[in-house]
Amino acid sequence: MKAQTIYSRKAKGLDLGVWWLMIVMIILSLGLFSFFIFNEKKCKPFTVRISPQSDSNYTGQMLYFDISGSEKSSTVSWDFGDSSEIQVGTGITHQFTKPGNYYVKASAGCDEIRMITILKDTNAMSGEGNILAPSIADAGKKVDFVCLRYAKKYIWRVMNHAEITPTQSGVSGENAAFLFPKGGIYTVQVMLEHEQGIFYTKEIIIAGKEAPKVTTPTGPTDIKR
Repeated sequence: MKAQTIYSRKAKGLDLGVWWLMIVMIILSLGLFSFFIFNEKKCKPFTVRISPQSDSNYTGQMLYFDISGSEKSSTVSWDFGDSSEIQVGTGITHQFTKPGNYYVKASAGCDEIRMITILKDTNAMSGEGNILAPSIADAGKKVDFVCLRYAKKYIWRVMNHAEITPTQSGVSGENAAFLFPKGGIYTVQVMLEHEQGIFYTKEIIIAGKEAPKVTTPTGPTDIKR
């Protein structure tokens, strides 16, 4: 009789054991919910920066992508929307090979998408007659470039080498000096502000080692007969 009384205890039509099980499940659910709330990574806002800044860019043009925001992250992943491999990092360079509208997505805790228009490049011109510079130089030495075309402002860069930055001079920056750290073939590009989308390129061969210096005697020498 006592056993029957124990197992027949009910509240609101349910056994007390069922009630206890429901209470335990609710407590566990609240605990898990609180854990995820406190450990959730908050998305910190950022913006995508594209250089050069333009409403439209061109196929084959080297573009520089970066982010700015409350906390700059070094683990940004980039999807350029052109079936190319996803790149990770900041200060990423990329070239689009086909014209069209592309949605560039940067992911750093949250996603930021920016559309970029790429036009077919029909304006790229050789630097011959427009850029004055040597065709061969040594690594580790500054090389001077001069654009012979008039512009209010000149934008210089080395294609595929965003780490090589120019030292510009002149009224509007028509002179630029680059220091190439190692040997190879480099393409220097200059864009003219008033000629939107038109740029000139100049290839230069950089020798990996400096040529040995030849010394000539400055004083009299003894000649044995």
